[in-house]
Order: sequence, then C-alpha cells, then structure tokens
Amino acid sequence: PWADLTISGDSIKERAQRDPVFTAMTMERWQQVSQDYYGDHDPSSPLISPALADLQGLPPMLITVGSEEQLYSDAERVVNNAKAANIDVEFIIGDDLTHVWQLQYLFLPEARQSIQQIGDYVRTKTS
Repeated sequence: PWADLTISGDSIKERAQRDPVFTAMTMERWQQVSQDYYGDHDPSSPLISPALADLQGLPPMLITVGSEEQLYSDAERVVNNAKAANIDVEFIIGDDLTHVWQLQYLFLPEARQSIQQIGDYVRTKTS
C-alpha cells in the first residue's frame, strides 16, 4: 500500500530500479503525484498518510507487499504500527516480486497462491 505520502520510506529510493511498475517514477514525480492527492493539506496528517497514524481500534488486517517493491517501507511501517496497537495483522512478503504481483495470476504461481491466501484470510476473519 502507498501509506506514507511524505515519501520518507527508504524503499522508494532503494528499490527504484528494481520495481518495474514504477520505473518512470522519479523522486520529483513521486512528490508531484503525492501533492496532487493531498493538495494544500499536510502530507504527514494521519488522515492522508495512514502509515503515520495510530491504528488502535482497527479490525484485523492483511498486508501484502513484494520484496522488490518501492512501497515496501510503507507496508512495513503500517504492519509495525498495527502490531504496536495490538492489531491482529498478517504480513505476506512476496519474495523477488514487485508491486501488485497478484495481477499477474495468469503467469505467476506466486500470484495465484497469494490470491488464495487473501481469500483464506477473509474467510477466516469473517466467518
């Protein structure tokens, strides 16, 4: 998830050449797209950047992220904040995978497995 619109996560820079989904996203472009979303508001507001929010009271959550994803730091931060708030959180990291790898379900067995895990998680938490 893109959860920190201050663009402060290390993975934005560290994985810039490793995540083909975002290859055209320079730091300047990330900043522009981010500002297009938050406008005149403070990007560090937890209403804009949930990675910076107190997550107490939220229901269980499942976060998936690719290990090569530029948004990895955002996902990790949400998971850590959820754990700090005693939220039941499951964190699935797709090894050597990039942003939204589940969309490649026709080609990637890992994508089909992840979709199955997501379905199992929802069934378990809602039944």
